[in-house]
This record gives sequence, structure tokens and C-alpha cells, in this order.
Amino acid sequence: MNDTLGKIAKFLAEFKETIKPEDVKPASTFADLGLDSLDVVDLGLWVTEKFDIDMPTNIRTIGEAIDFIDKNGAG
Repeated sequence: MNDTLGKIAKFLAEFKETIKPEDVKPASTFADLGLDSLDVVDLGLWVTEKFDIDMPTNIRTIGEAIDFIDKNGAG
């Protein structure tokens, strides 16, 4: 498992009890995981805090988030 994927999966599992880390996959959309728009805002805030970057609002999948973080993040 990609280290960034692992961090995101751990955060989401702790953040929302309906999500299991093993359910978080690069192809998963936020909607697939049951995240609403406010949950995505919280994820973006976590990304800002954890990786010292602002996640763009056009990201729709976990894979897109991983790619963005791995290319731009400090974490």
C-alpha cells in the first residue's frame, strides 16, 4: 500500500466509522466512500495540516488526492 494511501485510509477510518481502511482504494470516489461535501472539506483541512498544501476542489478520487499529495506535499 502506498504510504499516502495508508495515511488517507487511516484518517478516513478514524473520521467516519462507516469506512474501513481496506475499503479506501485509489479508484474510490469520495461519494463511493459515503463522504458528503462537508466531509470532503474536512479531508482537505487534514491534507493542509498533514502535508502543508491546499487540496484543490476538483479532486474527486482517492487516487487523484494521492497523486496531488505525492507531487506537492511536504508530509
